[in-house]
Amino acid sequence: MGQNSEVLVDKPEAAFELIKLIESKVPGIKIELVRYPWKRCLRELKEVNVDAVFNASFDEKRLPIGAYPWKTDSVDTDRKLTTIAYHFYKLKGSDFSWDGKSVT
Repeated sequence: MGQNSEVLVDKPEAAFELIKLIESKVPGIKIELVRYPWKRCLRELKEVNVDAVFNASFDEKRLPIGAYPWKTDSVDTDRKLTTIAYHFYKLKGSDFSWDGKSVT
């Protein structure tokens, strides 16, 4: 993950390197990488100003603005670029709780 809007060509991140490998595998394709804040990525995709965004976890709410690789009737997890996980850490004795949908 980068810390600014610049895509560092001389020090690429792993996800960028994987995406750029597509150029060597698909004849005639040229990939230009740009980095935007996440909400702008989604807006640019919705307005068809970009062809793709990544690393995006699957979210049904985003189906109207983009496509995911499908296998039968669900997302094809064999074609994912990465696994994204979220974790909560709390102090012992704190009142923090998570019910699977909401934090209290």
